Amino acid sequence: MEIIFSSFFSFIPGGTEWVVILLVFLLLFGSSKIPEFARGLGKALREFQKAKSEFDHEIKAITEQTREEIETARQELIRTPAEIISSEGKLLEGTFTGDGRIRSPHSDFTIEPGERQPGDRIFDANTGKAFLIPDPLNVAEDHGPTEDKDKAAQA
Repeated sequence: MEIIFSSFFSFIPGGTEWVVILLVFLLLFGSSKIPEFARGLGKALREFQKAKSEFDHEIKAITEQTREEIETARQELIRTPAEIISSEGKLLEGTFTGDGRIRSPHSDFTIEPGERQPGDRIFDANTGKAFLIPDPLNVAEDHGPTEDKDKAAQA
């Protein structure tokens, strides 16, 4: 690591080298050009600082605007179960499938009944909408679309 740093810093002029560079500059351009050169260098540095400051300000403004947009979107997306239920009115019941799973009334989402009781609220993973676990004594099984159902729907 020291070899890399020492070789990197070997290209930076030291005190004696700066004196030699200044003397060569004086010989080539004369002493009357030094103030003009310094003025031009000062203007260039001021312009650079101004551009850097404007860039930093723009980045901070964009970052703040993005944070505000993210927070607004987050607030719109996050709804509590109570908010979802109240915004949807009466909850629909799911239906039992032929393999004993429960199908959401909102999409093709199905879930294992497990230890869930009739009337329990479940949230459809596809839509985020709530539905109720049906009572197996009051609901007929839904075996999915059949020819009889298709014919009845067409009539």
